[in-house]
Amino acid sequence: MSEQNRESAGIFSSIIFFVIAISSAVILLMASAVIWIGELIGSGALACLIVAAVLLLIAWMIYFLAARQSIEKLNQHLDLIYNIASAASNAYHSALKLINSILGETLWPKTEK
Repeated sequence: MSEQNRESAGIFSSIIFFVIAISSAVILLMASAVIWIGELIGSGALACLIVAAVLLLIAWMIYFLAARQSIEKLNQHLDLIYNIASAASNAYHSALKLINSILGETLWPKTEK
């Protein structure tokens, strides 16, 4: 295994372990918040609803403050990629028609019916 491959594997495994650790921390934080709020108000179900509502509010704020703009930019890039691919496809088909008219042969793939 080359040195570059070992370095890439090390970076990848570090990122995976970081994601696992942060996910575990968030899950434990949410569980402890539910338990704590449940003890304060005396209802586990209501505590779950409160924590879920707060998380939904945070997700909504993240979407409208940051993610929405990123999604719109990604959509614009995807539209550009689609337009370029469509133009390339049209150019390819036009070239095939031109070659077909010059050579008088059928270059289109034959389909069986």
